[in-house]
Order: sequence, then structure tokens, then C-alpha cells
Amino acid sequence: MSYSNPLLQKEKAAEATVTQYQIMKAGAAAEGVTPSAAATDKSMGVAAHAAASGARVRVTLAGIEQVVLGVGGCAAGDLLTSDANGKAVIGVANDRLIGIAQSAGAAGDIIPCLLGPTLA
Repeated sequence: MSYSNPLLQKEKAAEATVTQYQIMKAGAAAEGVTPSAAATDKSMGVAAHAAASGARVRVTLAGIEQVVLGVGGCAAGDLLTSDANGKAVIGVANDRLIGIAQSAGAAGDIIPCLLGPTLA
């Protein structure tokens, strides 16, 4: 059996150091991005690879992409948002959500997440 995992990605300019699978938000420049730093940030996707500040980085906007989990981990099906370090944590009311966890994991684990349009 084979399957396809198409991703919607956009290349952007990193305005800070980016680690792979970190949640990203719009930066100050028109095509810039920076790691998300709060659950209420307007997160837009996940970094597909690490990048230095000033380099180009592919940001996955939609599809199933890996994310690194923050403190507390999650269960499959949990709605995820960003913590202060751009890591995925379980979202609560009024958070900007980035996607749905596709498996369970603990802090520091890398798990698949179904990314989609940011939910308010």
C-alpha cells in the first residue's frame, strides 16, 4: 500500500534562529517569519528544517508535518498551539490553534500534526 502526504509549503526569510519542527509566526518583514512565542500568537505553520537568522526556511502551512512537543505533551486528537519556545502544547479557549495531534507524545517528542488554517 502506498500513500501520499502532500504539503502546502512556503519559503520565507527567517528573522531569528529556527529549529526544525518549530511553530512559526509572521515576522516584521513582509516575507519574514520568526518562532511563535505564545499561545495567542498568530501562528501560521511549522518549520520544515532548521535555519539561521537571515536564511531561507520552508514553512509547512497545511498537511501532516512533524512538530516538537513542549511541557505536558499531548494525546492523539488534541488541538495544539505554541508555547513560549515555539513548541506544540495543548490549546485552551482563546488560543490560536495550529493543528491536531496525530499521535500521543511527551515533552521533547516529535509527533505528526495535521496542520490547517489557524483557528481563533
